[in-house]
Amino acid sequence: MIEEGGSDYGPGGNDYGQGGSDYGQGGDDYGQGGDDYGQGGNDYGQGGNDYSQGWNDYGQGGNDYRQDGNDYGQGGNDYGQGGNDYSQGGNDYGQGGNDYSQGGNDYGQGGIHYGQGGNDYGLGGNDYSQGGNDYGQGGNDYGQGGNDYSQGGNDYGQCRSDYGQGGNDYGQGGSD
Repeated sequence: MIEEGGSDYGPGGNDYGQGGSDYGQGGDDYGQGGDDYGQGGNDYGQGGNDYSQGWNDYGQGGNDYRQDGNDYGQGGNDYGQGGNDYSQGGNDYGQGGNDYSQGGNDYGQGGIHYGQGGNDYGLGGNDYSQGGNDYGQGGNDYGQGGNDYSQGGNDYGQCRSDYGQGGNDYGQGGSD
């Protein structure tokens, strides 16, 4: 369900499955800048973002991106004009209400392309180990902890994602 002022996941944006994630050439720097995935505000697995039990039902349900702290709307991330094609089906986060783009992170025309190439982590700007983002040892435990992106909760198409109860505010500041 889409709350008031919510996101228009319509004919645009995210296509999870065709692309290939190209982390590195586009200049997304996860770790030295504002987005602290694991130790800071965004705690994927232990803290705010619960991608397996909550509101967002990718494909069957209705994504509720406005229930708590997650305000994906005024600030930095622009996930929608181009690059992010996160699926072929239900979640089309693109030309509508979610304009995450007045600030720093423009995830659309450049860096992040999730799909055919098969993820290229490490040619360019994305540094997933030196800064705040600790994928594996810190708060974000992809595979053993809260976020299980292969066996359990996060089934993009059938299961539930909870982008709302934790308090991540992706809007006012933008991410580096």
